[in-house]
Amino acid sequence: MGGGSTNMGGGTATGGGTATGGGSTNTGGGTATGGGTATGGGTGTGGGSFFGWDGGMTIDAARGARFCQEKVRIENAIVVGIDNVVRGGQGDYNVQFWVVDSNDPTHGIQVDKFYTDTPGPFLPQLGDVVNLNGYVKRYSKYNDRTAYRTVFGSTFGCTGVDAGTFSVELVDAGATVPVVTAPAGFGNSMDGDDRPNAGFAGTRVHIPGPLTLSNPNPAPFQRISLRTDDTVYFGFEVTGGILVNNYRTYDYSATDGGSRMGCDYRAYANDAGVVTFPNGITGIWDTYSHASCEDGGTSSCSRRNEAVVPGTMNDFTYALYPLDCSDLPGMVTTP
Repeated sequence: MGGGSTNMGGGTATGGGTATGGGSTNTGGGTATGGGTATGGGTGTGGGSFFGWDGGMTIDAARGARFCQEKVRIENAIVVGIDNVVRGGQGDYNVQFWVVDSNDPTHGIQVDKFYTDTPGPFLPQLGDVVNLNGYVKRYSKYNDRTAYRTVFGSTFGCTGVDAGTFSVELVDAGATVPVVTAPAGFGNSMDGDDRPNAGFAGTRVHIPGPLTLSNPNPAPFQRISLRTDDTVYFGFEVTGGILVNNYRTYDYSATDGGSRMGCDYRAYANDAGVVTFPNGITGIWDTYSHASCEDGGTSSCSRRNEAVVPGTMNDFTYALYPLDCSDLPGMVTTP
C-alpha cells in the first residue's frame, strides 16, 4: 500500500533527508530516452543553431535547444526547490533541484546532477545563485512520477550521442527565493487529460486562496497495480481542477502508530474532514506521470511500464509539488 494506510497516498521515502511519499523515483524497463521526436515536459523541442559556452542563455531559450545535442550555459539561476538528495560514499551528491531565471522567475527547469558531475561535493541550498553548463534532455518514459520531464544536466541517459558533461558554478548564496503568483484559471488538468500552464514548468508558484480540497482520490493520481483493494493515490485535487502531488507531505509514519503529519490533508479528507486553504497553496509546478510496476506490484519493482496519466490517453500532465507543510497552510473541519 505504498508505505501508508489504505486511505493515504503512498510511496518511498526520498528527497533531501525528508521522509516523503506519493511516488517513487525508481526507474526500469529500459534506458532513458533523449534526442528523439517525442516532446515532453517543456516548451522547446529543438532545432536551431549550436549553442556554445560563451554568453549565458535564459532558461526559456535553453529549453529550445535540441535534446542531448546542444551544450548551453545558463547564468545566474536561483535555486527554488530541492527534490531528491543522495550522498555518495566519497561525499559527493546525486541531487535533483529546480532553478528559475533571476530576471524572470516565471521560467524554470529541474536540474539533474549526478555524483560525478562537477563539483562533486556540491549540495544546493534554497537561494543559491548558480551558473549551469550542460544539456537539455528528458527523463525516461519508465520513470515513475517524472517520466518525460524536460530537465538540464549531462547527456547521461541519452541514446546515440557522445558523452557530454555537466557542471555547476556557485555564484552567490542567500538570494530571495522568488515565488510567482498564479494567474486566474491556473492549473486545471481536466482530470489529467490536459497539460495546463506548461510555460510555468519548474517554477515556484503560489496559487491564491481560498481553495478547497475537492477530491482526495482523483483518478490521475491512482496507483495502478494488480491489487483489487489498492486505494493508494499520489495526491489530491483542489478547487479549479488543480492536482497537488503529496510525495513530500504524505505521512507514512502514521501507519506505524505515530502521530499524523499536520499537512496530510488527503488522509483528513478521507476521514470525512473538510479541508480548506484560506490563503492558498505554494509549490513547484512540474510534470506528473505514473509508471506502474510491470509485474503488477506496488513498490520497489525492478521494471516499470511506460508512464501514463491513469484514466487518460495522456503521457503526462502538470501538478503542484508542495515541498513541506509550510507550503500547505490548511484548515480541517471535522464533522
